[in-house]
Amino acid sequence: MVSSLPQSPRGETKTIHNLPPEVLSKIFHSMTSDEAWVRPRMTQAPLLVCNISSHWRETALASPELWENLVVTFRDPSRVAWRMDMAKAWLARAKTRKISLWIFFFHMISANPIGEIIAPLENQISVLQLTSAPIGCLQSLFDLPERSLPLLRRLIIAFPPPHFSWARKASVDTQIFPHLEDFSISAGWSVLSVQCLPIQWAQLTTLRVEKAVMPLSVLCAILARCISLASCYLTIQTKIESHPPPPKNVITLTHLRLLSLQLTQGFDYFLGHFSLPKVSTVLVGTNPMTTLSPVAHTLHTALASSTLRRLATSMYVEPSMLLFLLEGSPNLRELRMYYDAEVIRALTLTSQSAQLIQHVSSLTIVLGAGGGTASAVSQIAQMVSMRWFRSQDLGRLRKLTLCTPKGHTEADSAGWDVALGPLETAFARGLELQVRSGNDLSFEEGDLALETED
Repeated sequence: MVSSLPQSPRGETKTIHNLPPEVLSKIFHSMTSDEAWVRPRMTQAPLLVCNISSHWRETALASPELWENLVVTFRDPSRVAWRMDMAKAWLARAKTRKISLWIFFFHMISANPIGEIIAPLENQISVLQLTSAPIGCLQSLFDLPERSLPLLRRLIIAFPPPHFSWARKASVDTQIFPHLEDFSISAGWSVLSVQCLPIQWAQLTTLRVEKAVMPLSVLCAILARCISLASCYLTIQTKIESHPPPPKNVITLTHLRLLSLQLTQGFDYFLGHFSLPKVSTVLVGTNPMTTLSPVAHTLHTALASSTLRRLATSMYVEPSMLLFLLEGSPNLRELRMYYDAEVIRALTLTSQSAQLIQHVSSLTIVLGAGGGTASAVSQIAQMVSMRWFRSQDLGRLRKLTLCTPKGHTEADSAGWDVALGPLETAFARGLELQVRSGNDLSFEEGDLALETED
């Protein structure tokens, strides 16, 4: 960017304060990749540039790409009208560009952002998030005329009102959001009737249902309609109900490649409904205290295991069950799991069991809370050393990630240098060690792109 700056007749590079508008606009646009600009609040991002000088302000106001994203928060009841006016003025500067809009409600308001902000821009809205929206606001959104918001690709509904009616009042036959591809809903309560929302479920490629309470039968009915899904994230508190036997005709989700399945119960019931022939990335679990054993065989049956490349489990895995899954997944490249001494021991017990993970190139292990992390690290190092150096061969393993529990201190890491001693040669030969905090084992859609790099 600096090398392209114009020069004065005397050959001197102009200062940033007197650059021509087209160059300034490019500089401003390059800044939009920063996280603070991707989701800017009303007092941030472009407005900060406008405050530098009148020249900068004029250039920024004339650059539509700076105004296509906005976060609106309704906190102070006395400032609702001001925020509405600011939002409309901000988004008007985007001209005809696609708009991404995130709206957060921290209290009830009488104004309706759907009618005042969204409806006038319905041919530009591409991403829309409504968090804690009141009933009237949501109802206005879902009662928009048929085929409204034609460019809307992603819709996020977070913490909707409990017992909200998702059915349209206008007509049960009409469809809204004709090109919606990514739908997310998260709530700490029941969203029993969300399947009544008249969107085109069959064209969704990404579905997220998180922190919700829902009967398994309803969840299965929703997924049965989502025949084009490529990525599916489910974190459900499944309601207790009498489970009928799985249907005789199993539904095939032909395009699904990423499945994150975290249920409180009913894995067998859920997986028994579907065939997942192209799934390559799976996270299964609820918490480390739940065992995977009853699920392993059903999971193995639902998946075409030859396509499985990434597996994560936040459940306790009995050694025999993990070996069973590994044996049926010859193309597994990444394994994420919670630390368990018995499991680590099983992976190195025999040469046959060790061979089951010889193709894994990335291994992530979450260490348990409390003391003893050094001893756990020592056992993991011994496992890696024994497996990958029997023939002085690093094998495919290229990355080892250790996740420390929250509150982990440097004192807790005392002895790690000694514990990792057996891997000194491995590090010298290219093994990457990463240590991070937390216990997040989740996969994202970006992980699918890594398949071309395997």
